[in-house]
Amino acid sequence: MMTSPLYGSTAAACAGFLCAAVLAVSSEQERVGVDLAPLMRRNAEAHLELAEVQLEIRLDANKRAPNAFTAKEIDRSRGHVEVAREQLRLAMMASDGDAADLHVSYAQSEANVTGGIYQRALKATEADPSAFSQLKLRELRLEAEVAQLRLAIWSNPGTSTLSIIDHMHWQIEQISEEVVDLQERVGRLSE
Repeated sequence: MMTSPLYGSTAAACAGFLCAAVLAVSSEQERVGVDLAPLMRRNAEAHLELAEVQLEIRLDANKRAPNAFTAKEIDRSRGHVEVAREQLRLAMMASDGDAADLHVSYAQSEANVTGGIYQRALKATEADPSAFSQLKLRELRLEAEVAQLRLAIWSNPGTSTLSIIDHMHWQIEQISEEVVDLQERVGRLSE
């Protein structure tokens, strides 16, 4: 897994995907007598440690060079730490609803981050109407709305009965969004 600050959020999404895949397979392996609980716990511990280190790297970089990482990137890193903590908690419990619970945790974190970014942008625009373009405000509003809708979907009790394919589809969607964010960051760095 990549530990570069540039790839941190993508690495976290990939780790979540792998954890969901391990959780999906665990019931079949339990049926045949394989105990994955210690491996799943260690994976969750390592994922949490990685998320904490990546957040620390971003915070340290911003101390040395203000705005090396945007507030959105810092907030997302904090969200990844929260999700990793939840992932560890679930790994310690090892229940059947783990994958869905992890999705809800991640969706809640993303809804909090995107909603906060949008609210800060609105306040900044009230103070200075040229702070954000109308198009950028629309993008931020839609990101917050998509995150809220995703949270509503994954918080629905019926979601826990979705198939592993549905869960993997959600993970692929998350990774795709992280890749777009990564491409934007690389574009900014190359300018």
